Amino acid sequence: MGVTVRFITVGKTESPKAETASLPLTIGRGEDSDWRIQHGLVSRSHCRLYWQDGAVYVRDLGSLNGTYVGSERVGVQRIEPGELLTIGPVTFRVEYESAADIGAGSADPGSDSDADEDE
Repeated sequence: MGVTVRFITVGKTESPKAETASLPLTIGRGEDSDWRIQHGLVSRSHCRLYWQDGAVYVRDLGSLNGTYVGSERVGVQRIEPGELLTIGPVTFRVEYESAADIGAGSADPGSDSDADEDE
């Protein structure tokens, strides 16, 4: 089941930029990423977002600089609606509908991903 999530860029930006994407989604700077962020602090396969148990989760894919929810570096973390997600130099506010509005989803199909091999 594809769930649509809205990402609003926050922080050092002239005006907030909103983008939507369907889950599951791999974020990184590599060509095989679903959403590419071209920055040296972002690993080729940085993290994966997916829908599980009525919520959005993020799984760091072994990135060198880490994935943050709020101010905490995470491995796997549930992201509540409105929480901040930081990938490299970019911070997003993650917005999505409640589980009651969307319905139940499935587990992370990419949970067996290998770690990134950044130098």
